[in-house]
Amino acid sequence: MAAEDVILDPGAAIGTSAIAKQTCNITLIYGSDDPDKGYNIPSDKIVDIIIRENFFLLLPTMTLKLSDVGTIFHDVNFQIGNTIYIKVMPDMISDDDNHVAVKPLLEGTFNIQAIDNSMDFDRDSYIYTFHCMYCAEKYLNDICVWPKSDTMAGKTPSLDKSFTSAETLAVVLTNAGLTPIIDFDSAPDDNMSWLNSTLTYSEFAKKIVSHAWISDDDMPLMYVDRNGNAYYTSLNTLCGKTVTAQYIHQSRYQKYYDKKYSNDANTTEKPEVYSVYYDIDIANHGYLQNQGGYNIKKYVFNPYNVSTMSMIKFPPVTFDITNPRALTFNDTCFRSKDFKNNTLRVGKISNQSDTQGETVRFHSVGTHFLQTHEYYDYAPVHHDSIKHAFFQQFTFLTISVTDQPGYAADPKQYLKLGDRISVDMTTVNHKTSVQSNNYIVTGLTHRFAFGAKYTIMATCASDGVGGVGPLRKQTKYTQTVK
Repeated sequence: MAAEDVILDPGAAIGTSAIAKQTCNITLIYGSDDPDKGYNIPSDKIVDIIIRENFFLLLPTMTLKLSDVGTIFHDVNFQIGNTIYIKVMPDMISDDDNHVAVKPLLEGTFNIQAIDNSMDFDRDSYIYTFHCMYCAEKYLNDICVWPKSDTMAGKTPSLDKSFTSAETLAVVLTNAGLTPIIDFDSAPDDNMSWLNSTLTYSEFAKKIVSHAWISDDDMPLMYVDRNGNAYYTSLNTLCGKTVTAQYIHQSRYQKYYDKKYSNDANTTEKPEVYSVYYDIDIANHGYLQNQGGYNIKKYVFNPYNVSTMSMIKFPPVTFDITNPRALTFNDTCFRSKDFKNNTLRVGKISNQSDTQGETVRFHSVGTHFLQTHEYYDYAPVHHDSIKHAFFQQFTFLTISVTDQPGYAADPKQYLKLGDRISVDMTTVNHKTSVQSNNYIVTGLTHRFAFGAKYTIMATCASDGVGGVGPLRKQTKYTQTVK
């Protein structure tokens, strides 16, 4: 876990007896991140704050609701385009009333995109809603001309030099004002001269990721977290990471592991090894699989193999994609590549049915030019296939951040995007191996208000389930917990 994601400084905590209050201290500054230069928004005006970060969001967003009778907005001219700085601190004390050194739960600067206003007649006040996006204006709006004279690992990009997608993005994202974090188990195999003259930094970054190549059974991912870190990694890299937290339901934790609530608590096991959730929902999005999760055939047109149009044959013949240049003018100009996703990454049992494996979907991926890397044309459809196959089993966890076991002493359970976690859906009296599984954290919705708990809704994804069987055998997965 990155240093900026640590809630507390474990080395500064006073023993393991420190406890957490269930509230947070919120600082909001309009127009600056310096309280002496900006306007400090009173905490008691805060109705609700929601911050969203997600694999598939361009940038993290913030929705801020303020209640006011007119005093703030008479004094401050809130304008679209200006910034709001937010800092959330846990209200932490130790058992002996000595304060524990803490780090922010959340800290960042967001740009105002829209302001809504409504009447609250019950409270005789106004509700102002600010819709904000993480402050990265250059990433959103500026054109990224590429290649340019910026130095890349001691090399100067030019049309006659090739770089991988990781090398290119490391510089592009830095120039855009984000902090790139490149993390791959297997480095991208996509050396080429990446070119751009019309796209913005965000559009160009998206294009690079779309056409990048890792391997036949992997796909690249890029996402930006609430701290402005732009992660460029792969699905297999995330799935191969160590489990960062083991989640069980709060009621089961209290009964079996918390001596404060139950005499039956297991005193031989440290409660701190578990994190707890308070609510859970599960969804299996089979329509994603049906849109092309398995068994894809992709066609590409190779103009370098055309001597006369009469030579074009259909159906096309297969060829070795690893050597696309080893072709003669006597070969057909249409080529194909098969993709079958049978790889399990975090699920133990696949949700794929036999019929899904038998159905072949056909895609035309356009025209291949030798100036790009070998897999450039196939990559977008290939990545979509893996995405549809993996992101199918979802669980949604409701977590109270400051109510976690061992929170003050060990904040490792604080989630970040891309974490691999274990979710146990066992109740107090019954155990299930069907939905209990490892998941990848793909989205986080942070919610807090003045004087309220800090909660997270975590969206987690898997490519299968923990265990399943025919309906008549399901009973074997239900048993009394001892």
